[in-house]
Amino acid sequence: MSIAQVCITRVSRNPRADEAVLKKIEQVMCNTDFNHEYPDSYAIFQPYRISDHSPSVLKIYKKAEDKPKPFKFFNFLVYKTEFIHVVADMWGTDIESFSMFQVVKRLRLLKKPLWKLVHAQGNLHDRVVKIRLELEEVQKALDRDLESTLLHEEEEAYLMAFTQATLEEEQFLVQKAKIDWLREGDSNMAYFH
Repeated sequence: MSIAQVCITRVSRNPRADEAVLKKIEQVMCNTDFNHEYPDSYAIFQPYRISDHSPSVLKIYKKAEDKPKPFKFFNFLVYKTEFIHVVADMWGTDIESFSMFQVVKRLRLLKKPLWKLVHAQGNLHDRVVKIRLELEEVQKALDRDLESTLLHEEEEAYLMAFTQATLEEEQFLVQKAKIDWLREGDSNMAYFH
């Protein structure tokens, strides 16, 4: 099987110039496994200069693999009531080995349940916006009917949910800002001193 080529037509270097024939004389060959593993690979042929053949450069691009995202622990999870139950369930798993290996194995077992807990929270920013809009609607309705106990209870529930959602969003953003700052550094700028 031939690899895709950028320049495939070459002039055969026949000593007699009047009999020069255009031929496909340069190829880079591969097997099907290589072609499957590197489907975007191609060959670039360089000028032949004094040789009868053109040197070729094989460009190999490995297809992107879907790698799982690295685990990131979000600090706001500690304040969730489900957090203690998830950690207690996984930490109670019986693992027979050395103490350090038990700790590492239990931490690995915690990744998936904690990811599920994070995904159960949904998008923090969207949740804050949604609860804010719902709270505004309840407060507008309460302005029209000040004596409704049902609306007062609903407003109180939305206020608690909004406060909780904004606190979680703030904790998430503070943690993200610290990570960004650690990655970027202060560049020894006077602003940070």
